[in-house]
Amino acid sequence: MGVSIFAQAVGMAVLALLLVFFFLRDSDRAAGSFVSGVVAVLVALADGGPVIALWALGVGPAVQVLEGNVFQPMASRTVRIHPG
Repeated sequence: MGVSIFAQAVGMAVLALLLVFFFLRDSDRAAGSFVSGVVAVLVALADGGPVIALWALGVGPAVQVLEGNVFQPMASRTVRIHPG
């Protein structure tokens, strides 16, 4: 969710393609986040230039850290199930 908000904020034209890769990231935890991050940075480089690509390189991992360490534990305590 945070990555798509970032992509909309910087005006990336290929947002739908990136959202497909982020969906795939969630289906394969081991390699999915790495592959979708690489694709997001490459698309940002092609679409927005090197500055936007560097922002994507920083925002992607930051969102993953927040999801894994803040939001998932909060959700698991709320619904009382294990996040894994």
